[in-house]
Amino acid sequence: MAKKKLILILLPVLLLLIGAGVFFSGILNKKDPDATEAGHESANAADAAEHPEDEKTAKADPIFFELPDVIVNIKGKGKAKATNFLKIKINLELGNPESLPIVEKRLPRLIDQMQTYLRELRVDDLEGSEGLLRLREELLKRIQATADGADVKDVLFAEMILQ
Repeated sequence: MAKKKLILILLPVLLLLIGAGVFFSGILNKKDPDATEAGHESANAADAAEHPEDEKTAKADPIFFELPDVIVNIKGKGKAKATNFLKIKINLELGNPESLPIVEKRLPRLIDQMQTYLRELRVDDLEGSEGLLRLREELLKRIQATADGADVKDVLFAEMILQ
């Protein structure tokens, strides 16, 4: 009798856990690309007609601007505090074509801002993915402030060498 009660209790709990696992794994949310309904197509067309600028930005290729290589000396580790060199190559992702002339016009200031910030770094500041994430955020913030009016979406590291 005790085994029957245990089975009657554990079986629904086990089925519930399996169902929750399948639901949260996303197996049930996969869409069939061939299954297009007329209602969905007309809804997408209506959305595109209402927001044509969204359609343009969704289909537009990203615009990248390559900054010149920047080489700076940074403070080293340890008691000796030897000087290390950082060579960094950065690409900027721009949100629209109108941003390109603004960035080109303000390029000397952008490089100055980057060099000023990078020279204050220590080797410890660049260690690990967290250090690179922090570096990306700080550079993006400074570049956006300097290139006021340009839609700079992201800072992409093309090359980084620390010696």
